[in-house]
Amino acid sequence: MLTPLRDVFLLLIKISEKNNVPLPINQKICYKWALDLKLPKHGKTLLYTSCYYPMVPYLNAIVNMLQKAEKSSIYRFGIKMLAKIPKLSVFTRGIIRADQKLLNKSYEILKNIAALLQKAGLDFAYLYGEEIFNGALLFDLGLEEAFITVGKRVIESFRKTGARKIITIDPHSYHILKSVYPEYFEDFDFEVVSYLEILEDKLNSASMILDDEFTIHDACYYARYEGLYEEPRKLLQRAGARIKEPKRSKLLTGCCGGPIETTSPSMAEKIALSRLRELAEASSNIITLCPICYANFVRCNRHLDLKIYDISEVLAKAFL
Repeated sequence: MLTPLRDVFLLLIKISEKNNVPLPINQKICYKWALDLKLPKHGKTLLYTSCYYPMVPYLNAIVNMLQKAEKSSIYRFGIKMLAKIPKLSVFTRGIIRADQKLLNKSYEILKNIAALLQKAGLDFAYLYGEEIFNGALLFDLGLEEAFITVGKRVIESFRKTGARKIITIDPHSYHILKSVYPEYFEDFDFEVVSYLEILEDKLNSASMILDDEFTIHDACYYARYEGLYEEPRKLLQRAGARIKEPKRSKLLTGCCGGPIETTSPSMAEKIALSRLRELAEASSNIITLCPICYANFVRCNRHLDLKIYDISEVLAKAFL
């Protein structure tokens, strides 16, 4: 049986309209990682996380529920009720339980990225509880009207900070802000950069040499859409890492299964497992550049025994 797509889409739209993220989670989860960093809220350069990393442990929990909905009429009925009565989504906060280990890892990744940028000499602001998810999920699912509504709110939040440059930390945000927003919003005139571009330009010498072998899973939106794939390799090689390329990499990278995790979770898992096995042929140490890829691979790694890293973990070890 299939996931009730209409109800899932309707639920995403309604939650996005009322919440700063498209999931029924407490907003504090998104910025808890930064509370002790005392980053300013205003400045010409803004670090924009779009809550992606803290969201993915909850997204994994939701995907597990959707997998059950593929087989259970009870779960499908529950989704239908949530879509009809969105106020009920408040109660799902007690049902959707994130893997605490994965959530803590998400916070660690975000702190690593902030520390690496500071090591590179950057001063930047952060929106904390006023940060709004950029709508990439809505755009990917073809929910254009809802995406435009969210995008206008995001741009307004940027303007309030006085920012001119937006630093993104994931491929979805990078692509949606750099290439999609300018097509939809004439007033979007911000400079958009990936933190990997900044680090590749600014970090020249590693504090610790990585004498190990890795394979990189290139994220689709970085490699295929934006041509960003040499920067992570240069950074890792600068730190002494040996890169083993999988059969499909860079512009020809394989998919992690993420684009369809909310529409066909079982199929997404099959794709992720296939890609993991392909990567493992090159190395058992796998580096991801995207929170969605990382979450999908970690979820499916229960079937395998691989070491999966977000690139920030490896870079922090080498450069901090």
